[in-house]
Amino acid sequence: MRLKGIAIAACMVLIATPSAKSLELQIDDLGQLTGAKGLSVGGSLLDVAFVEGTCVNLFSGCNEPSDFAFTTESEAEAAGNSLLAQVLVDGQSGDFDSESELTFGIESEAEGLIFIPFFREVDRNRVLSARVINFAFDNRVDGVNTTRLSINADTIDQQNGVFALFTPSVATVPLPAGGWLLFAALGLLGFYNRSTA
Repeated sequence: MRLKGIAIAACMVLIATPSAKSLELQIDDLGQLTGAKGLSVGGSLLDVAFVEGTCVNLFSGCNEPSDFAFTTESEAEAAGNSLLAQVLVDGQSGDFDSESELTFGIESEAEGLIFIPFFREVDRNRVLSARVINFAFDNRVDGVNTTRLSINADTIDQQNGVFALFTPSVATVPLPAGGWLLFAALGLLGFYNRSTA
């Protein structure tokens, strides 16, 4: 009976323990950061890709709230701050905070801007707004600033700007080490039930 209680307790602990998903930076063959998988934004896991083009082409017309991952300025700001804290950092994979040109779509060494569009209406007129994330470079301070951006502005023509395209994270979550203990506990329960029958 004691063995059964221990096995049940082990199962309950493992079921209640969430499995953590680690952030995975996407880096191309040239060493440029092209995005990340598993970015934590406001309690959700999102994938982000840095893409060039116009808002109209990249965001399904860029004219409806449903075209964007974020429909409020505060949501877009939270995404920008998550990028700054989790992705655009200096580390073993690259100095993505201090060397802005290591991010795809940014050629300028002096400044890098990542546009995170969101949708809002102003005086019944639909207006596209975008969050702009400034890289820290040449004594610049990391920050998120609001700017207006034309829906036809093409980042291919800009040396220092690129869009961030956010999508829900669909990457598989690896089985945590405790998962094997769960299987062992379930097997032990099955063995116990069979031996007592």
